Amino acid sequence: MTSFPGDENQLIRRIRAGDREVFRVLVEANQGSVFRICLHLLGDRARTEDLSQDTFVRAFQKLDQFDESKGKFAVWLVTIARRLCFNAMKKATPYLMADPPEPEPSLLGG
Repeated sequence: MTSFPGDENQLIRRIRAGDREVFRVLVEANQGSVFRICLHLLGDRARTEDLSQDTFVRAFQKLDQFDESKGKFAVWLVTIARRLCFNAMKKATPYLMADPPEPEPSLLGG
């Protein structure tokens, strides 16, 4: 995580007050760590790029839920990234099914 000018919580207050451009500072400061976490979990660069971007979109949308008294923004952001990755892995994992049961002869018309 890169350092950035100003206090992290001050930047978040500015974003919440409507200064959307300030969010770019938080993105630039944290994009490397989010990317590394996603790549480690997913192992696929294209999916990593997508989910890294989704992480920042989700963080921006949910910024009102971030509570600075509970921890740092970077930790909250990595938690979002991990959850998005785990959800993506669940969706991508094929479910193995046992052999389907044999149909009832009466259902086959016989």
